[in-house]
Amino acid sequence: MLRKIWKKTKSTISSKQGRNLNSSNQSHLEEIKISPDIDWNLKCIDQILGSSEDIITRPFDLGGGGQRAAIVYIDGLGDDYYIADIIMGMLMDTGPKLPKGYQNTMDYVARRLLPAGEIKAVFSMGKVFKGVLSGTTALLLDGFASALIIGTPPKAIGRRVEQPESENVVRGPRESFTENLKTNMLLIRRILKNPYLRIKTHNIGVYTGTKVLVVYIEGLADKNLVGEVNRRIKSIDIDGVLESGYIEQLIEDAPNSIFPTVGNTERPDRAAAGLLEGKVAIITDGSPVVLVAPWLFWNILQTPEDYYSRPYTTSILRMIRLGAVLITMFLPAAYVALVSYQPEMLPTVLAITIAASREGIPFPTLVEILLMGLVFESLREAGVRLPRAVGQAVSIVGALVIGDIAVSAGFFSAPGVVITALAGISSFAVPALIDAYIPIRLTTVVLSGFLGFYGLGLFMFVLLVHLCSLRSLGVPYLTPVSPMELSAWKDVFIRAPLWMMDRRPPGLSKGNKRRMARDMKPGPPPPGGGEKD
Repeated sequence: MLRKIWKKTKSTISSKQGRNLNSSNQSHLEEIKISPDIDWNLKCIDQILGSSEDIITRPFDLGGGGQRAAIVYIDGLGDDYYIADIIMGMLMDTGPKLPKGYQNTMDYVARRLLPAGEIKAVFSMGKVFKGVLSGTTALLLDGFASALIIGTPPKAIGRRVEQPESENVVRGPRESFTENLKTNMLLIRRILKNPYLRIKTHNIGVYTGTKVLVVYIEGLADKNLVGEVNRRIKSIDIDGVLESGYIEQLIEDAPNSIFPTVGNTERPDRAAAGLLEGKVAIITDGSPVVLVAPWLFWNILQTPEDYYSRPYTTSILRMIRLGAVLITMFLPAAYVALVSYQPEMLPTVLAITIAASREGIPFPTLVEILLMGLVFESLREAGVRLPRAVGQAVSIVGALVIGDIAVSAGFFSAPGVVITALAGISSFAVPALIDAYIPIRLTTVVLSGFLGFYGLGLFMFVLLVHLCSLRSLGVPYLTPVSPMELSAWKDVFIRAPLWMMDRRPPGLSKGNKRRMARDMKPGPPPPGGGEKD
């Protein structure tokens, strides 16, 4: 019997391909019912899970009454002290007789003996396997065609909550998500102490069974939006999910676009801010990066610190970020077009300086900018992949030494090095667009090298049309600029004072659109003093 089950399971796993991969072997395991014979159940577990060293099967007698029982868990996932002293201790120390008021031994164990906060009765071996592989403990009793899945505290593994790596702020929380799913949810719940915070759980991956949580605030998030996110995640058929990037690439509206339509953050406060706007957060077990959707173009220019500081400096910095995006995308192409086709547009002194610096350079301007861009990206990649201390030294020293030697040897011109360095450094102002910078810069430089400003202008027009056509879960990507919502421009190019931003962004929340009471502008106390106690 067991051999037939095992052969059928293996053939099901290997033969099912394409659609319904997620449920192919899981649905078959659900058909295997738990037997009243505990020996049969243990043999079935051994056949399906294999004789792995970390899968612990511990038979014992329940109390002193001779009731055979066994627990099954994975060594290292659950807390060893809790399993040995709490679960095993309570079960083995119980009396031989069943107290009055309980239907049977299984009922007595679940309601009286076990102190766990989460206990669930299951009736199929598939549910047992799923629970054990998720880090819980399964309890089997001889004579009962069911099992108890006992919630077990996880073993303290992984890193602690640390400062963000890429979203640092001067003022604001200094916490980041970790690889632990429960820790990430606690970080969000600590900010949003709201009874309407909802969590929908998905298990994605045939072999990994990765938990993916869809988090939203009921009453703020659009029901259709939440339903669409759950539908897209549920439809994912894949062997395994190792990081949230898998989910991001499989649920976005425009998978062929270089612009992100699903945001990601490592900061709990930014994820919570998105939830308060009516967005949806997607948390993946094992990933320190949380996805946020819908994600619009203007969200890329915003940082959490924008809302913790005064609006004047914040507005200036936001305009600087927008300028940095334009510089890193189009400055090298504009330089190639000017030097190659329209040098008369440059001031005379600057044109003479550039011409003199290019004297003896063996490459045309187009090739020079392309080669220098390649060198810069190579240095940046080396700095990222090497250990932190070594990587920083390689990036700084490499850039200085190579740039100076290349100019001195006559390979590159000094203005070309300055333009490439300025474009590269500007890209760090908005790192969320790093995937878009390189293809855009490469394309614009090539077009400018062959067509001058006509090529650059044509590409900018096509890029603008592409941005206008993008959607993020159905929301236009350039909202509120296109379609135009002037009332929402308070948080686009500039950041208005907080007391003016009394409504949530358009196109997101379909319920309560007001996030602040009217007339919240602060001021001096009225004549006669303020409110008296």
